[in-house]
Amino acid sequence: MAQPNSSSSRGGSLSAAEFLALHRQIASLVKLGLPLERFLARWNVGGSRRWRKTVQEISEALKQGVPLEQALEKVDRDLAPVYGAVLRLGNRSAQTGAILADIGRFGERAIAVRNQLVASLAYPLLIFLVAVGLLAGFLAFVFPVLLESLRDWGADGSGLLRVLQTLRASLPYWGPAAALVPVVLFLSWVLLINRARILMPDYFVWRLGWFPGVRGIVRSEQVAVFTDLLSLGIEHGVPVDEAVRLAGTILGDRRWREEAERLADAISNQNWSAALGKDYRRIPAGVRWTIVDGIASPELANSLKSLAEQWGHRCERRMQVFRSVTVPLAIIIPGVIVVFGIILIFGWPWWSLLMRIAAFHP
Repeated sequence: MAQPNSSSSRGGSLSAAEFLALHRQIASLVKLGLPLERFLARWNVGGSRRWRKTVQEISEALKQGVPLEQALEKVDRDLAPVYGAVLRLGNRSAQTGAILADIGRFGERAIAVRNQLVASLAYPLLIFLVAVGLLAGFLAFVFPVLLESLRDWGADGSGLLRVLQTLRASLPYWGPAAALVPVVLFLSWVLLINRARILMPDYFVWRLGWFPGVRGIVRSEQVAVFTDLLSLGIEHGVPVDEAVRLAGTILGDRRWREEAERLADAISNQNWSAALGKDYRRIPAGVRWTIVDGIASPELANSLKSLAEQWGHRCERRMQVFRSVTVPLAIIIPGVIVVFGIILIFGWPWWSLLMRIAAFHP
């Protein structure tokens, strides 16, 4: 998979939400056993005009015998290989529909997290813009009158008052920038995370992983999906090493793919010390121990399924903390900081004047 700055990732007209809608449609058709080339366009209802046009183009390509992976390259070149791995594992296990449903879970979580982040950051941005407007109005209309009174009473020498005088003098320069730059940056960021590539875990972490709690959610979901895909493949006769390799590719994350390749090679060579090494950063030790200990057991698939459920529950708990604690704090803390800043800036000149008046002795 390409790095986030790879030139091969350009293109693709669908947004993340539109691609997820396409994914759900494909998954539903596969699950029902209906041929995509015949029914994809028939189910092409709802959505934007761009979405309907893209689905129609994919359907026409499939009718011409183009593989699904190649047909999806016009949507997103980095997501197309994921579907190639899905089809390979699906063909081996006859569980393509279940595998598509598994990887769709990450897309649903990614969009849910993205939407909550956008909403949580939009509120502090709005408060900041209101604060900038209030500050500009205060400096332009109220502060000059107040400054004359402060000078009359000899109370215009404090550091903060000098800062306010400087801000008032340079208001035509910093005022528009203070309002426009945050808005432009926010809208640019929203456009970046609206692309279909946000459904790829490494790109998702690159764009959103700076927010507290997001990396933990992504990691838990990746482990849950990876382990569940393993159990599906093994349950339906796919060799363990091949199932590991394909499951790592399906996640659409370069580091996961590399570690899965390394683990698959260790399993095929029966190099158990390499499989249980400490140099893995993505595949947890518990998953690797389960594979190594149960590789000859008919219960390996069930053990991995149980492990996948545990990681799924862990992801749910982290999502709950994210919704109920992290996101509200992201709204409250910036708002409190801005409000206290406004109180300080607006109140300090009046406080200085009142202290000078109270100290006056005729």
